[in-house]
Amino acid sequence: MEWRNLQLGDVIDYQNGLWSGKKGTLTRAKVIRVTEMKDNGTYDLSTTKELQVEARKLTTRKVVQNSILLERSGGGENKPVGRVIIFGEDVLKDTYSFSNFTTLLLPKGDVVFPKYIFYSLYFFHLSGKTKQLQKAVTGIRNLEFKKYLEQTIPVPFKNDKPDLAEQKRIADKLDKISTQNRLGL
Repeated sequence: MEWRNLQLGDVIDYQNGLWSGKKGTLTRAKVIRVTEMKDNGTYDLSTTKELQVEARKLTTRKVVQNSILLERSGGGENKPVGRVIIFGEDVLKDTYSFSNFTTLLLPKGDVVFPKYIFYSLYFFHLSGKTKQLQKAVTGIRNLEFKKYLEQTIPVPFKNDKPDLAEQKRIADKLDKISTQNRLGL
């Protein structure tokens, strides 16, 4: 096995968020905001805001299982932007979208295992590295997304192909540690 550093922009697709609709056919959707994102990489869907959104925009801005939500605006002096959460099966029970202060990251499944990339980005934020990629405007911090996409992620390779099994093994171990930490074990 060998390790290669791949740019984030090469291993994910992304879609920017939306907010209330203004024109065209409108439909209702529950919109996930940064307030639903927890610092520990989890989320709470019980507080989502249901909004009228443009139906045509919603078709490309639905939250799907294994997608990752990135906080692009918000934060504070001691709380840099760049938090991430990964969605489980619960988002399939309703129609969810995401706000204009966030971006949905869609891991390219033939290159990276979704939970592996989530933990890579979670650690990147936790270690304070997103602080270097933010600009403060009127008290709100904004992530310089183009620079964020240029960050590299270490990816294991086997036989000249991304080793998805190894990525899953690493993510499963991190899941176990994360669960133990949340439970205080």
